[in-house]
Amino acid sequence: MSTPRNPTKKAPPRIKNYRSQASMSSIFETIRESLATHKARRVMFDNDENGRMISILFEMEINGERFAFRLPVRFERLKKRVAESYRAIGKSISGEALDEQTYTTGWATIRDWILAQMALIESEAVDVDRPPMRRLSSDNSCLGT
Repeated sequence: MSTPRNPTKKAPPRIKNYRSQASMSSIFETIRESLATHKARRVMFDNDENGRMISILFEMEINGERFAFRLPVRFERLKKRVAESYRAIGKSISGEALDEQTYTTGWATIRDWILAQMALIESEAVDVDRPPMRRLSSDNSCLGT
């Protein structure tokens, strides 16, 4: 017999992709393929001092207007949330395992966000000049244009 749920108890805080096991090569390939399919130009990744990718920048023309986008992964903020998500399910993660999972989680979430935004643009379901698309960066200075 199952125990009744307490309707006042909140669900544990978990973030999307916190347990993702996707390979980094597969994540980056999916991002590149989606952006290429949707005719993004000037796709670039910024690296940190250790050579790890920390943000993606790309440019797209939408309805005749050029938009530049920069999507950073804020690893230090995300690391805390990944650890909290593991604790919420009674597991522990720390050290190098936490660093690696944070990196995977961040990029898997960026991948999913890009896929969702490309689908919205393609379907014309949103106006690009409205948030959240405009908020990314319509300031072309992030690509040096």
